[in-house]
Amino acid sequence: MCCRRDSATGEALTNGAITPKSARPTLIRRGLNALELSEGQLKASKSSEVRTVSLAWEIARSTTMSQSWIADRLSMRSAANVTQKVRRFERELGRQTDSRIKCWIKTVKN
Repeated sequence: MCCRRDSATGEALTNGAITPKSARPTLIRRGLNALELSEGQLKASKSSEVRTVSLAWEIARSTTMSQSWIADRLSMRSAANVTQKVRRFERELGRQTDSRIKCWIKTVKN
């Protein structure tokens, strides 16, 4: 099945998607910076906080990581909660008012 490698990290890619090992440091760090969140704020925030959900949305959209992994890493309670929040966020993409989130969406969609 796989066998392409990410040119930057040398990590194996599965059907062109980013694997958990390669996504951990870069995608999350980029998201935290763009959304002006720290690790502490991420852990302390509610699972429904829109910046956290936007980060979960991008991880789910562009990687092969499980909803359980996303829930654990972003402190979002459960895989079912991640699924529900991400689905709702995606439905309301055009209605985001926070400039940080708009910028993040624009960055990751291109």
